[in-house]
Amino acid sequence: MSVIYKTLFELRLLHEFYLTRRDGTTVFEKLTQEERETFLHEEFMEGNDPINDDVQFCFPQGMKSKYESLYLKILPTYSGCRIAVRVNAKTLPDQTTVFEPYIPFSTDMHIFILALKNNQNLEFFSNKRLRSAIPATYYFSNAEVDGAKTFPFLTNSVPVQDGSYMYEQGELSLSGAVVQEFYRNGNTDVFRDVKGNGFANESDRILLPGRFDYVFADNSNLTQVTLNLKDYQGNELVSFSIDDDAGLGEKISVDFNGYIKQLPITTAFKLEQQFHTLLVTGNNGFSAIHKVIFSNELTLQRSWSVFDISASVSDNPFNLLANDSFLVRRKNALGIWSPAPVFEIPVKSRLAYWRYINNKGKELNVPASLANYVKKEGMVLVTKVPRASARSWFLLREETSSSTTYAPNPYEPIIKMENDRRSFFDIRVPDSELFPEV
Repeated sequence: MSVIYKTLFELRLLHEFYLTRRDGTTVFEKLTQEERETFLHEEFMEGNDPINDDVQFCFPQGMKSKYESLYLKILPTYSGCRIAVRVNAKTLPDQTTVFEPYIPFSTDMHIFILALKNNQNLEFFSNKRLRSAIPATYYFSNAEVDGAKTFPFLTNSVPVQDGSYMYEQGELSLSGAVVQEFYRNGNTDVFRDVKGNGFANESDRILLPGRFDYVFADNSNLTQVTLNLKDYQGNELVSFSIDDDAGLGEKISVDFNGYIKQLPITTAFKLEQQFHTLLVTGNNGFSAIHKVIFSNELTLQRSWSVFDISASVSDNPFNLLANDSFLVRRKNALGIWSPAPVFEIPVKSRLAYWRYINNKGKELNVPASLANYVKKEGMVLVTKVPRASARSWFLLREETSSSTTYAPNPYEPIIKMENDRRSFFDIRVPDSELFPEV
């Protein structure tokens, strides 16, 4: 008997840093999944390096034996991975060829996949808050996590713009139906429209270990704080206060192990019952609410993200099996194949100003050739607008037009955030016609 494997589903990590072309075109400008698939194929044929050079996909250590017993395999793709399963082939009365798992699995089974960092590039070049209250990991699922999802995206909806919220540079928000990214231009808050949708955002960072440091990013002058943890039904699990007349500093260590419900990855569970609500209040009016899931096991490997794919969910396009309990992937009587579900995770890259600094500490002048692109700030030159980092796009763009020009690019993946909430890539340059000293 022949051994047959078929694709159960595919994950595509669509990252702006890796999927921006030399002319500035990004994969996010493609409106349909078919167009994005063509974009990926063209990048592959050009031999452009994929995100898989910097990340690897694997099953959690504690689940490998179970998934092996179900004949599940992870196969790398150009920008992500696919999960294949051993199957039996059957022919339906209408001559459609369908496939059933060789070892049946329950509709409430969860398949966990970790995206492990091969290096720090994903941290350096991915758009996310630098100062986050909780060190949460991205948690992507085909089930509803924080409201309904839009196929094929595994991400939660980008939060609606909030005038009372302290945004960081590059942070995403929703204005009407338009996704926007935030940055500071002088003393002005700017929200710039972004092409595309379905982006990974701060509402996707919800997975925590039981013990972690809570950071008071812009509220380090607290002397008293109360933490209240509740389960998914609103029942209080634990509440405690910390006081220090000298000030609590920038962070405190908290340990909820013993009070929390750990994500039971080895057994079936309902995702909505795994959530906890953490309410943090301080004596200076500070207040924050976090909706989180706890798992020491899944956070132990310090993955960049965790994928939790359920066999069956409430939204039919996200299901791994069709209504007849066979795989979605199948071949009809005419020989036409129906594809397996392809789930996407669009990721914006880091938004940063470029700051040019003389390599000998001298003061720089603005050259005429760059007058529309950079401005003088003290002894250095800073781009007039921030731009998204990209591996293959090297141009600066004018503030109010589409004009571009070449300029030295960052060569060290180090980003610095200043007190005015601007983030910078520093680029050291020698005295030259392009960057003359004063």
